[in-house]
Amino acid sequence: MLRRIKLSNPHAKIFITGCYALYDIESLKQYADGFISMQDKKQKTLIFNKPKKDRVRTYIKIQDGCDEKCTYCISSRLRGKPYSKPMSHIEKELKYAYEQGFKEVVLTGLNIMLYGLDINTDFKTLLKRINTIKNIPEIRLSSLEPRLLDFETIDIIRNGPFKPHFHIPVQTFSNKLLSIHKRGYTDKHIAALTQYIEQTFSRPGIGADIIAGLPFEDKKDHKKNLVFLNELPFTYLHIFTFSKNPGTPAANMPTIKDSIVKDRIRELKSLDERLRLRFKHLNAGKKQNVLMIKKNTGLSDNYLNVNTETTFPVGHIQKLLLYLKGQKLYGKYS
Repeated sequence: MLRRIKLSNPHAKIFITGCYALYDIESLKQYADGFISMQDKKQKTLIFNKPKKDRVRTYIKIQDGCDEKCTYCISSRLRGKPYSKPMSHIEKELKYAYEQGFKEVVLTGLNIMLYGLDINTDFKTLLKRINTIKNIPEIRLSSLEPRLLDFETIDIIRNGPFKPHFHIPVQTFSNKLLSIHKRGYTDKHIAALTQYIEQTFSRPGIGADIIAGLPFEDKKDHKKNLVFLNELPFTYLHIFTFSKNPGTPAANMPTIKDSIVKDRIRELKSLDERLRLRFKHLNAGKKQNVLMIKKNTGLSDNYLNVNTETTFPVGHIQKLLLYLKGQKLYGKYS
């Protein structure tokens, strides 16, 4: 892409930013007139951002950076220590999004649960403050790090304008691998969290990130992932293949054969399909709030894609009775 841009615009000045700009400067030098590091961008990335009007959902970045020590992650090493947007700025952006007609805001960041460490506050305090603000859209949270997630945080979320949807970067259920890769929690912690979420909310969406082929992952570790993901109330998976990032401890660890990793990915994808279908069946026959994203397509509070045979206005929230047609989920007035 950079080569194409350079050829199409020979007189243009090209500056490269983001994680990859720091990760592989040498190979990019031939295309770039300069680089902007994430550290240089701090004050720019977290200033007030007006949401785009071409969508019914929008995003607010509340923090960047991470100081966790996961062995395989390059992002935390490139982005630097956590830094946060002031609460007053977040409140302004939420109110502006509401004024502009947005029905849903997603709070994002590299690790949003580290919010506030640099400005003498914390994530729970932010959530409590949001719970007191009137005239804001409903809120969906991006990934919640399991090491930092606890019952108290879940209770605060229950009492605010937050969607019943939790995305948890589990990565693996193997206590051996969790220890080797410095994740800071155990399989029992994940089990307790997901079971508490299930008890606290009505049919919550609970997603998991899973990495196949982590260094030292054996057959037992993979089987444990399949068993725990099936037995706990997960509703979908985001599946990743381990890849070596030079400069990380995991890059020097022994790798697993590609053929074995591909087989594990295939089994995880099959499980993902079953979990999604199981969740659709759980919701079929129930009423759910659905935000219409585009014509005849919406997103439920608990993160289900819902089709409609009747056309509802885009950007409106409809209370629909869900039903299955084959393996697709539909919603209708009732």
